[in-house]
Amino acid sequence: MVIFKGLSSVKRTVSRILLEAERSRSRRFIRTLELARLFLDNRPPDAFPPDYLDLAFLYKLIRARKPKTVLEFGCGCSTVVIAVALQHNAENYKSVAKLWSFDADEHWAAVCRESIPPELRNFCEVEYTPLEVVEYQGQQVFSYLTQSNFEKGIDFVYLDGPALTESCRASVDPVRLEPFFNTKCTIVVDGRSENVGLLKRGLKHKYQVQDRYRYFNSVFTRNG
Repeated sequence: MVIFKGLSSVKRTVSRILLEAERSRSRRFIRTLELARLFLDNRPPDAFPPDYLDLAFLYKLIRARKPKTVLEFGCGCSTVVIAVALQHNAENYKSVAKLWSFDADEHWAAVCRESIPPELRNFCEVEYTPLEVVEYQGQQVFSYLTQSNFEKGIDFVYLDGPALTESCRASVDPVRLEPFFNTKCTIVVDGRSENVGLLKRGLKHKYQVQDRYRYFNSVFTRNG
């Protein structure tokens, strides 16, 4: 995993990659990095820095699978990257798609919402969503108290929140929302090995599961 010491290092890295992109004349890549840099510029110095390997993987997966309804638990740099991928899919395939990003920290939800570049705001909605602690399979787990309606179905879930504690090591939301999953729904779990185990035990449908150690994540793809 790539680790940056602070946002100043991140911004220098983005600028360097942007220069390389300009040399390669890849307009779409240039614009993606410009939006990422704008997002970073709007965030406070104590914000979590991005992991570019994770973000590149997420962007490519969203572009390939073309989801229409995406849920993200835990907002941040991934929020803008998912929104960019949805925007590019809309441009290429004339599809209508939206990201719903939920965060249990009211301050950081507001920071993320205000940092999203204006041209991406039609593609994402960031909501402050409180948590509750519930019991599931004999353990204490988190559940987001979202009131959003997903009757049209869910195509993609990115699980990167909430912040875990010693007593709560997983979130049950993908299991709770599984009745709304479409037939090819994808779940990406960023790290969170205990959450991966909970999903393997708790999801009712059949899924192909790939543990991608290079990206420190696991990908669940529903099989019908």
